[in-house]
Amino acid sequence: MSVSEGNLSVSRPSRIESISGIKALALMLVFIWHTGVIKAPDLGARMCELFFVCSGVLEAINHHGKYEYTMEETVSIIKRKLARIYPLYIVSFLLAALLGALGLLKWTISANTTAALLNLLMMQSWFTELRFSFDGVSWFIADLMLCYLISPLLSYCIRFRETSESSTSLSSYLFPLGFLFFVRMLLQVAEYKGVIGISNHTFPVSRVLEYGMAFVAGCAILARGGVSVRR
Repeated sequence: MSVSEGNLSVSRPSRIESISGIKALALMLVFIWHTGVIKAPDLGARMCELFFVCSGVLEAINHHGKYEYTMEETVSIIKRKLARIYPLYIVSFLLAALLGALGLLKWTISANTTAALLNLLMMQSWFTELRFSFDGVSWFIADLMLCYLISPLLSYCIRFRETSESSTSLSSYLFPLGFLFFVRMLLQVAEYKGVIGISNHTFPVSRVLEYGMAFVAGCAILARGGVSVRR
């Protein structure tokens, strides 16, 4: 159903504020859980999932339909994200390395050169044994950056289905949502059965799939709120 852009301009900010609030609450609960104040089992993991889901919905609401879908644009997006995130990420890594050199942490650059390099490249979460290396939580930022990287591609795929003559309004979102959910469940079962040696809690592909499902949901929210699609 299509309504004017004016209606969307009213509804969009309130949605963004609400989801941003949930995202901030999830991050705060992750921090509190790591301090040991709250002992609830798996609370940190569940809040991480909620954070990625909120991020996916927000990226869709903020940017879907506005992308130009070019390589230059994707590079520009990553540069902006890195400019905001990477400096603090590096500071966190260097502090962890310093604590390691002082003997307060087990991870040292001299003894773990490969892990250090992977951390600097934000690739440590691809390796189960190294995912918690150095500061222990940097996998979170590395996975989130990958999600931001694929956001234009996700938007392009959804937009393609939205504007396809063979797609109905419902199938534009249900098909990609179902596909992403199916692959995510395959990974969950594979980990549970011991078929693959990954941890879905930190594995980048698992996080991207969760983020992707939320991104699709955000696109559906936009359509429900009144984004007209020209066929």
